[in-house]
Amino acid sequence: MSRARRPSPGRASSRQWQYLAVLVLLLVAVLWQRSGLPEPGGEVTSPERTATPTPAASASGSSSSARPSPTFSSGAFAPAVVISATPTGMEVARVVQVIDGDTVRVELDGRRSLVRYIGLDAPEVESTRQAGEPGGNEATAFNQEMVAGREVHLERDISDTDQYGRLLRYVWVDGVMVNAELIRQGMADGREYPPDVRYAGWFYDLEGLARREGLGIWSR
Repeated sequence: MSRARRPSPGRASSRQWQYLAVLVLLLVAVLWQRSGLPEPGGEVTSPERTATPTPAASASGSSSSARPSPTFSSGAFAPAVVISATPTGMEVARVVQVIDGDTVRVELDGRRSLVRYIGLDAPEVESTRQAGEPGGNEATAFNQEMVAGREVHLERDISDTDQYGRLLRYVWVDGVMVNAELIRQGMADGREYPPDVRYAGWFYDLEGLARREGLGIWSR
């Protein structure tokens, strides 16, 4: 009488390990698919990040809700920095002279005063006191196009005037902050002049955009 041959213990153990390996591979494949990760060797892509700058509260204590957050819209050179409504709680003046890319003369409360834009530095234009710098004429012309003869809103930060008696202001016209637009179009570079740094981070981001796109002074 013949006896049934029992499988070798070693051979059975080998098959068990093979089955276990297959199960593990299947489990890994299912988990990988559910996780949404790309296949090995595939390209990893990420969505573009878009930041919307938000103005801080004004020196008068009004909150940002009084002035809607700036957004981007199409402009002649690059997206213009605009807000969705006319700023409130600011001084209203009329520009009577454009001095250069970052300074204008305005008529305010029946008086004429110089206004120095906060948070930027535009190239100098040639005068009897100083030599001109590359980009100075372009920055002045750009500023002229934006504000000459226009009604503007003046936003104060911390300081009222500088050491030369000029008013220090953020200048808005038709919902566009001129300071930011000059930086965005590469007509000026952003500068921090403490304590007036309300929009310093925003200006830094705008300068980065102008640099990457090679606009204005960054095209040289």
